[in-house]
This record gives sequence, C-alpha cells and structure tokens, in this order.
Amino acid sequence: MKRVIKMQEKLGSEIRSRVAIEIIKSFIQIKDRVYIDMKGVTFISRSCADELYNLQIDNQNVKISNQTGEVYKMMNVVKKGRTKQRNRKMINSTVQDMKNVEIFEDFLQTI
Repeated sequence: MKRVIKMQEKLGSEIRSRVAIEIIKSFIQIKDRVYIDMKGVTFISRSCADELYNLQIDNQNVKISNQTGEVYKMMNVVKKGRTKQRNRKMINSTVQDMKNVEIFEDFLQTI
C-alpha cells in the first residue's frame, strides 16, 4: 500500500525537534510504501533532518519528496556528514583542580 504523509499538515512549516519524527513514525506501517511530502516545510532543524535520514536508512520503503530550499540544504548537510570521515585532532590540555568558587573565578579572569 502506498501512503503519503504531508509533513506541513502534520507538523507545520517549521520542524524543530527529533520528537516530531517520532510522531511521523507512528503513522508508518512496516508493509507500506511511504512518501514523506515536505511541500510547504520552510525550515527543518539539523536534529530533525538527522532523524529523517535515520528513518530512511532503517526503512527502505520510506522516501522523502518535495525537498526544496532550506530543507534540501539541511538534508544534504546530514547526508554529507554521514559519508565524510571525521578527523578529530588531539589537543594538549591540562586539567585544572578547582577546589572552590574563588579559585574558579580567578581562573576565569585569566582566559
């Protein structure tokens, strides 16, 4: 069965949290082919885009359509972040032992 979920109707034009995708997951049946229609969505947070990406990876029957503007850009940021290897540099640092607030305040004055 084919099912279309219109994000703008379900969640509004600005989707800002991972919780929003949990709501969408509740509409998805495993056997359905699902198209998540992003028409009318003008903003999606990085965390929400990440959850949508996970939803697609976990469910091969889920496709996202009508991505435009900022939504398209954010989905691409997530996709590129998943394919690009992270290269974390080691930074030399020391641990400061702050025994009380006054020592901490003095330290803050030095940075």
